[in-house]
Formats: sequence, C-alpha cells, structure tokens
Amino acid sequence: MSAGPPVVVFSVDGLMACPHSMTSEVESVLRRVTAKRLPLVLFSTKTRAELEFIQQGLGLRHPFVCENGAAVYVPTGYFDIPVPTTRVVPGYEVIEFGRPYAEVVDALHRTARSLSIDIVGFHDMAIEDVAVEWRLPLLQARLAKMREYGEPFRIVSGNLRHRQQLIRALWPAGIACTCMGQYDHAGAPVDEIAGIDLLCKLYRRALGPILTLGIGDPIRDRRVLDRMQIRIPAPLQPAEVTIPREAKRPSGLGEHGDGVGWAAALRRLIHLVRRHRPDLPHGGWA
Repeated sequence: MSAGPPVVVFSVDGLMACPHSMTSEVESVLRRVTAKRLPLVLFSTKTRAELEFIQQGLGLRHPFVCENGAAVYVPTGYFDIPVPTTRVVPGYEVIEFGRPYAEVVDALHRTARSLSIDIVGFHDMAIEDVAVEWRLPLLQARLAKMREYGEPFRIVSGNLRHRQQLIRALWPAGIACTCMGQYDHAGAPVDEIAGIDLLCKLYRRALGPILTLGIGDPIRDRRVLDRMQIRIPAPLQPAEVTIPREAKRPSGLGEHGDGVGWAAALRRLIHLVRRHRPDLPHGGWA
C-alpha cells in the first residue's frame, strides 16, 4: 500500500448488535479492522453504557459519540494533545453538548404537569418495561436506562394535539423533541454534527491530514455522512424496522441483532483501504 493519510472511520448507529451474539462473519470483519489499526468511531443514539458494552465486546478503544451527539467520550490519553474537556470521568475526557439528564427529566415532567398531560418516560419505567417496549434483552435494557442527557417518553393518551402542545411548551425551557415513532426524545437542542466536527479536528491536530470514511444509512444518516470525505452506504433491511408499538429501535440491527448490513459496508471499506489510497473516491459514495 502506498503512503497516504491515516484513515478514520465513523460508523453511524451501525454497530448496534450485542457483541456476544454476532455472527462469525461479522467477527471476521472486525478482526480485519483491528489488524489494520483503523480508528472506528461510533456515533449513536445509544447511551454511554451501551456503547461501552459494545466496545468492550469488540475489543475497541476509540472515541465515541453517544445519545445522538449529546457528548463525545475520548479515552484518557488517547490523543497526545489537549482535549477541550467539559468534565473528566474514570477512563474518559468528556466533551458535553447536551444538558444533564436530571434537568431534562425535571423540565419535561414539570411542563407536562402544567398542561395536565400524562407522560411515561424511561425514568418512570422498570427495566422489564423497557425490555418489552424496545425488544431488548434485560441487560441491554438496563444499559439503555442509564441515560445522561436525554429522555425517551410517550404521551399516555396518544393524543396528537397533546403532543403538539407539549412540544411547543418545552421549547422556551430549552428542551427540543425528536420523534421516535410512538416515543419522542426530549433533550437540549444539540447539533449532532458538532461532536463529529470536534473529533475530526482532534484527529487532524494529532495525526495531520486524515481521510474520513462514514458508514451509515444513506437517507437517515445523510447529514452526518455528508461531513465525511467518503461515504459507504449501509441501508436498513426490512426486518430492522419491524418493531412493536411503533417504538423506534436503535437502528443498524437485523431482526436477530447480527449486524450483517453493517458488516457488508465494513467489508467494502476494507476493500477500499487495501487499494492505493490516492485512488480512493474522495467526496462521494463508495
């Protein structure tokens, strides 16, 4: 392989399968990524705890962006340059863009009460309830409840007018809502791109010129992928959007959580990296 800029890979909500239940095909692809020492940055709607579980199972130690851009977690000592840290937690330097979870939950419930609208959020639900509603194993449901910045919730009545009233009333309190099927997600109005841009700057300061590759759904993840020099499509499969009660499961999963679509995209990535880097198709879909 000819010399060229280091490659940094951003995977948008694609590595969402339980790492202990992945197929041998996916595990083989991951071993090849590890052998090539490619930084693999996960960008996800999932919590820090969920992503730590995934990284531990896959043997990864790279920065990740959790809760749809609310925070960037950089392993301590990962970069040999200063990181603009918001706070330090064991094992990480953290750059936060979202508001603390307790503030979000308090504003959400206070506003709902003022409108006499009954809501149910993750804060109110038992682990078993989250597992049933989101079709998750109990362990993953426990990790999904360990939220730090945003709150998935639903309006008990299912009344569209109540939903619109609540969303309008939350905005003056600094809380934005994102539709997630029957659930909405309440949190600070975070620009999901900010964490991606920050990490790219840190990699460039640490490594010099880099080549950024993004893996994700061409439609749903387009805004994030547009920040990448090369974009590799990993479209959702029909089974990946068949869910109960119209509640949106974290994307990138097959019905059995085997990550096959993501693995196919990653194989394409390895094929590109194997080629001479000057031949990589900058600025488009690979």
